[in-house]
Amino acid sequence: MLERKSDHLGRSRVRMACRLAGRDRRRHDARLSGHGGTVARSNACRIENLVTTTVTDTPQHSAEPTPLLVERLCPVCGSADREGPLSREGEFALVRCRVCRMLYTHAVRSVEAKTAFYQRLAEQREDTTTALNPAHYGLANQIKSCRLYDRVLTSIRDAFPSGDVHLVDVGCAGGLLLLAAQVVEDGYNCGTAPRFKVRGISIDPREQRETERNVGCPVETPERAAEMWAGWADVVTAMNTLEHVNDPRHMLAGLRAVLRPGGQCIIDVPNNYVLERRAAVQGRWPLLDIGEHINHFVPATLDRLMVESGFVAVERLPGLLRGVESLGVRPSMPQIVRWAGARVVMAMTRGGVQAFPHMTMVYRRRD
Repeated sequence: MLERKSDHLGRSRVRMACRLAGRDRRRHDARLSGHGGTVARSNACRIENLVTTTVTDTPQHSAEPTPLLVERLCPVCGSADREGPLSREGEFALVRCRVCRMLYTHAVRSVEAKTAFYQRLAEQREDTTTALNPAHYGLANQIKSCRLYDRVLTSIRDAFPSGDVHLVDVGCAGGLLLLAAQVVEDGYNCGTAPRFKVRGISIDPREQRETERNVGCPVETPERAAEMWAGWADVVTAMNTLEHVNDPRHMLAGLRAVLRPGGQCIIDVPNNYVLERRAAVQGRWPLLDIGEHINHFVPATLDRLMVESGFVAVERLPGLLRGVESLGVRPSMPQIVRWAGARVVMAMTRGGVQAFPHMTMVYRRRD
């Protein structure tokens, strides 16, 4: 009797989840028809697939399935006081903290659901235009960030001109930044021993395996790294990572533990400074993929998060002319004009205003 009841409840949850996902998808399609509707439908289909998988993959004798979405407080100051939703994309809502003005996605995928989501993207290679060997998925998606990695490694070498450098990369994907660090001073393969000793951090088991295979370095979860590598790192990098993290304050506490006293933390995240002001003028927000990009920083909110996590600002690196994810293309004239204008504003305000699409910031552990 109990087994039949459990089976009936399991099937009911599947039907309910599918109906809810289908309803949200139809509403979202109607709302966004004519501007980005195809992308919206694609995202809604992914959400529906994730809902179904999350429910049906749970053993029927389990008490409750892992929740697809979890609500959260402001990721910067922890306040529950928020305004919004400012915009919606499917079942995800963009809100603004009334205390610190941080923009964030209110209800987000749980860590378990997020891991399953990234695994499915890797298996389907949905971020690429051609079929790739799954083993190359992480590396292929990092290659487009080579210009950013060059900027970051140059900054690190300037800060540490001699001696060994212990580097930990967070969200290391296939490990391209870690590979580059080991050969950055041996361009002609002359056998120079690398100064950079590298390790990685990731929540994704697939990403951990691929980085270990590609780089040959240890990769741990944030919790295990904070425990096992305390005080080991001279530099921790998080390239296009912090905007995806459910609890950035918790993660930064772990990264601070990994750093030695006075060690550097280099963060690169999308900058929503211009988008926020454009939305205020136009009265609407563009599509931001708020189901995956869940923390929407501007310089002030990123600085506040880092300061309250035990860091001090050291340097704001100017934005790249071609952007952080652009290879093989020439910058357009409008892009050149916007970049030049952002450079002028940044210089005139001594870094107080940063209007580049991405911001690369250097912080130091405060002791």
